[in-house]
Amino acid sequence: MLLIACDSSEPAPLACAEMPVGLEQDQCFHKEIEALSGASIEDVITKAQLIQDPIVRQAAVYAWVEDHINEIPRDRGQALCQMLDGRHQSHCMRLLSSPHLYEERSPVVPNNPNNPPPPEN
Repeated sequence: MLLIACDSSEPAPLACAEMPVGLEQDQCFHKEIEALSGASIEDVITKAQLIQDPIVRQAAVYAWVEDHINEIPRDRGQALCQMLDGRHQSHCMRLLSSPHLYEERSPVVPNNPNNPPPPEN
């Protein structure tokens, strides 16, 4: 008697570095960068350098800088800003020079009866 067993479970997702080079891999690194804490500047730089598409790389770095502006030492932040082009680079440098002017970004939570909008003043 021949018994065949099939494993119907989903295969584990590939790590970004194991994916073929291309947009899907770049987007994977972008997501990994988004998930990094403010203390992970070196990891952000390393992962950003692996992103091939300059638009995806800039989006990942700029969003991370905005999210962690109050946690970034100015000297290390400059290394991040230098990965950006044009106006994004100059805006990034302005963010670093006056982080106290920028509120921490918080995720948008849709309004519902259990989560009403804040009162207007």
